[in-house]
Amino acid sequence: QFPLDRNVWIAIAKEMKLAPQQARIIELVLLDLKYKEIAAKMHISVATVRTQLQRVFLRHGLQGRSALLVDIMCRATRRGR
Repeated sequence: QFPLDRNVWIAIAKEMKLAPQQARIIELVLLDLKYKEIAAKMHISVATVRTQLQRVFLRHGLQGRSALLVDIMCRATRRGR
C-alpha cells in the first residue's frame, strides 16, 4: 500500500518539480521496490531508473535513496500527510 495520501504525494511531486517518469519511479521506491523491479514494472532499463533518480538527488542535494525517502516524509509531515 502506498505510504502517503495520494493528494499529498501529488503536491510533493509538484513541489519537487518531478517529471512524470521520476514521480512514478519514486512512487515505486516508496513501495520498497528494487531498481530491477521498478525497471521491469515500467518497461524501462535499470540504467534509466538510476539516471532519473540521480537527477532528482542532484537537483535536491540528496545523497541517495534513503535521503530521498527522509526528504519526502518530512515534506509529507509538513503537509499533514
